[in-house]
Amino acid sequence: MKRTRLQRWFIDPVEYALVRLLFGGLGLLSPAQASNLGAWVGRTLGPRLPASNRARRNLALVMPELGPVRHETLIRNMWDNLGRIFGEIPHLAAIAETVPVPDDQLNALREAKADGRPMIFVGAHLSNFEVFGRVAARHGYPLALIYRRANNPLVDDYYRQLRGSDLQLLPKGLEGFREVRRVMAAGGNLGILIDQKLNEGVSVPFFGRPAMTTSAPAQMAMRFRAPIIFGHVERLGPARYRMFARVIPPIELAETSTKSRRDAELAMTARLNEVVEAQIRKQPDDWFWLHRRWPDSKGVWPDPNLKRQAGDRASGKML
Repeated sequence: MKRTRLQRWFIDPVEYALVRLLFGGLGLLSPAQASNLGAWVGRTLGPRLPASNRARRNLALVMPELGPVRHETLIRNMWDNLGRIFGEIPHLAAIAETVPVPDDQLNALREAKADGRPMIFVGAHLSNFEVFGRVAARHGYPLALIYRRANNPLVDDYYRQLRGSDLQLLPKGLEGFREVRRVMAAGGNLGILIDQKLNEGVSVPFFGRPAMTTSAPAQMAMRFRAPIIFGHVERLGPARYRMFARVIPPIELAETSTKSRRDAELAMTARLNEVVEAQIRKQPDDWFWLHRRWPDSKGVWPDPNLKRQAGDRASGKML
């Protein structure tokens, strides 16, 4: 979208200056201090924002067995994690240097990359999802990532600098898709987060409910005979992580017909959703519950009084 003169000459520079000031200040702190500051802001303000009602709705839909008290604790911890992600952005390079990767996982990646094959790394908005790409690049697997450009081009350029030169950031849309094909054809590595709703995707189960999901990893894997690796980092503390990466076995094609390829695409996409769901169930506090992931994610949490009581219990107050 074309920027107006007011945006180009006033709003964009002011917004950029504020962003630089904010991240510059966080960069003066140690990684742990910046992480803790972001966490405090997130868990203090986040649960009070209207957006948290969608998280309550999603939790009631797919994890009702946890109950409203645990839901409120989850939401508070989710905002804590989101605040930490924000605070850690200026320190991504330093954080990545401290993340260990077990030898067996590195060996699996080397085997998957045999003969210079392209690889597809899939992940989710778990823990600090910004860290994984930096760690993978540090071990010799730089990723090409599709991302949504910031509306402010000055902020977008700064954001790309913060994410580092070892990641290739591709814009959403036709231009980015063409570049993805070039990367894969050249034996590169594609990174993609698959846990958000994509209207142009396919409907496969996620937490037992139909969810529109990108089928790009399955399509690319079949087209370029590329292995798919599910990767994520687990938070151990403020700005401290450990990395996990495992190869997802491919869906074998019974025949080369269009129908069989379509079935294989759906089966692989459903399998990837199963893998992501299993990891979210292990780390529910660290997932991004705010997204409209399911058709019935819209709406407000049904009982305001119960919401208030659950919040009081979660924070340890007497009712």
